[in-house]
Amino acid sequence: MDFLRKKFPNTPDYVVRDFIYKHYKNNLNNIEEETIEWINSLSWTKQTLDVTIEMFDDWTQNRLRQLIGDVSKDDDTRHQTQQQLVKTKGVSKEPIILTLEDGEYVLQEGWHRTVAALKQYPNGYKQIAYIGKE
Repeated sequence: MDFLRKKFPNTPDYVVRDFIYKHYKNNLNNIEEETIEWINSLSWTKQTLDVTIEMFDDWTQNRLRQLIGDVSKDDDTRHQTQQQLVKTKGVSKEPIILTLEDGEYVLQEGWHRTVAALKQYPNGYKQIAYIGKE
């Protein structure tokens, strides 16, 4: 974490841990310079959002609809676990990570939680999110 905090000094620890570290833990020294510049250019806020599938960009919407309708067998266990958690405990208190690009949200991290919550609450739900804006 100390290494990543130096590379991403203005990025919240949660985002560093849940987004950056998860994707680069096996290649911390090989994070692309353009990725470092992009993440460091973002201004981060934490807020509660009313999440609906329509709030996302087209790519995210299409991917969410695909996952809601047909979870791959490779990932089925994680989706089932999240679905059970939503049914028994409600929407996860763990934030999702979004970026705001051209006025639309792009889901960066929290796919399993978002799919499970949208299955349970197709008309929307409240969710804590870290949002990176340019």
